[in-house]
Amino acid sequence: MKGLSPRQQEVFDFIDLYIKENCISPSIVEIADGLGLSDSTIFIYVGALKKKGYLTWREFTPRSFRIIKHTAGESA
Repeated sequence: MKGLSPRQQEVFDFIDLYIKENCISPSIVEIADGLGLSDSTIFIYVGALKKKGYLTWREFTPRSFRIIKHTAGESA
């Protein structure tokens, strides 16, 4: 399975840290605001993360991100 681009890693790390700190998944808007990107750009990145098997989420369902596997530098 192909690794993550630097920006995909940044989005993944944001989601992972947010869940660890808040015990709830961030919204698309919170991710976009936190990283200074647009909502539509975040949709593209989380779609790629889902396709690569790093997380799941249900589109149009708020706060539904769930980490499936951690990236190489991350401890599970």
